[in-house]
Amino acid sequence: MISFGAGALAVTALGYRAWDRGVFAGTRGPAFTQWDDWRGNGLDGYRRPLRAAVLAASPHNTQPWLFAVGASTIDVYADRVRHLGMFDPFRREMHLGLGCAIENLVRAARALGMKTDAHLTDGRLEPPATAQPILAARLTIGAHQPSHDPLLEMIPRRHTNRGPYRDEPIAEEPLRRIVDLVSGLTTRLVLVTDTGARRELGATIVEATKRIIADPEMSMDTFRWIRPGRREVLSHRDGVTIDTSGTNPLMTGLERCCPISTRQ
Repeated sequence: MISFGAGALAVTALGYRAWDRGVFAGTRGPAFTQWDDWRGNGLDGYRRPLRAAVLAASPHNTQPWLFAVGASTIDVYADRVRHLGMFDPFRREMHLGLGCAIENLVRAARALGMKTDAHLTDGRLEPPATAQPILAARLTIGAHQPSHDPLLEMIPRRHTNRGPYRDEPIAEEPLRRIVDLVSGLTTRLVLVTDTGARRELGATIVEATKRIIADPEMSMDTFRWIRPGRREVLSHRDGVTIDTSGTNPLMTGLERCCPISTRQ
């Protein structure tokens, strides 16, 4: 029979483990202050819109960007060390993340009274010869009348949620506006609405996921960006946390307390 003292010790040890792994911390602490200070202040100068830029979406939250602020320019570099390896051999996902950062930067700059003229660097999506940072875009900055942008307020609210979607129909008008917003001469958005096509697409996604998991090198290249506990979050301040796994709070807490080793 377990004594009261042993039981109390076990509860204390479990409580410490839960605290140490950040079970009760959620999305609070030093690693998340950027979401509170994303507006900055006038003393930041041309660096101010970068506070919004770094909150952009990126693959596995790799944050593959570097910024160089000049007298009238902001250079955006692809940090090619921060990539997903075999999961993203041609760096396509990396460049999508860079595009999101540039969009956030431009929107924030306009709202702050800065005119931006973006010049994108030409290039091809191919395995890079070196891991050195490479220029992705140069933004020329000038004065401009501040403009209101309702999407700007959404930047700190954007977050990853891997939980199931609600399978509810969306009105045709909002969908049409989304299609019109992103479609152009070189871009076209296609919405899969047919039941049979959706079923086929879902099966294809599941099969692709199975192949990713079955590939040891590809799986490890993505797994090294998982931050299961408080220490990893504070140390790296990037990657994917357990909170975005889509599981219920109980399972999330158990996953934090019983992390999988990241060693090969």
